[in-house]
Amino acid sequence: MPVDRTLFDEPLSESRAPNWRCPRCNGGHLRLMPETLHKKFSGDTNQAYKEEAFDYDWIITRFVAIVKCDNNECQETSVVAGIGKVIEVPNWEAQEIEYEDRYFPTYVNPSPPIIPLPKKCPESVTNELKIAAVSLWGDAASSANHLRSAVERLLDVLKVPKTKKGKNGRERLSLHMRIEIFEKNHPEQGQALKAAKWLGNAGSHAGVIEKKDVFNMFDILERVLEDIYAPHTKNLAKLIGAVNKAKGPV
Repeated sequence: MPVDRTLFDEPLSESRAPNWRCPRCNGGHLRLMPETLHKKFSGDTNQAYKEEAFDYDWIITRFVAIVKCDNNECQETSVVAGIGKVIEVPNWEAQEIEYEDRYFPTYVNPSPPIIPLPKKCPESVTNELKIAAVSLWGDAASSANHLRSAVERLLDVLKVPKTKKGKNGRERLSLHMRIEIFEKNHPEQGQALKAAKWLGNAGSHAGVIEKKDVFNMFDILERVLEDIYAPHTKNLAKLIGAVNKAKGPV
């Protein structure tokens, strides 16, 4: 299932939070603990506050808070930090404009999971994906680099060679070469990893990759990991074929 991009762009407020899934139990959702919220004006806001023309839309705050899983059997906590702004909220009943603080995270750790991971997903791959999720909030390029590393770790686990015999001994294979070796027996997954690699390469160049590109990388890797470690689609196809062949229960 594609990543729900909207969940990672929505701001927090003291009365509501995006529907972030808990990174520990995956069943509960992370909710803001208002008593943990601390905010301060930015330096520019402090300076502007002295001006007679100062208005609410000039306000920028820095904030830090704790969000907590609403599953009482879990109660995991994450640290959230970022930028606060004041926005207009129409009150149609009172026919007036109200003002509310909204908080836009640039850091969440541990981060809500971006994609579901199969239970059999190797720890080395899972670790890179978790770091990529944390990085995504404030640094798309760093997140892309960690996802590229996840591809490398996956090939390691699948025992795809890292070197080949050369004129002067063993020569290191590039990630592209390793993917091509893997692709010979797994063409569909190999093509997917190649696409992820190209996007990951863009993460090494400042300003080239955007958040949407990293979400695409997550989508691609989710499909590959499902195919390898949770091949329910393939099993379902076999079941459908068997039922049709038997023309009844199997």
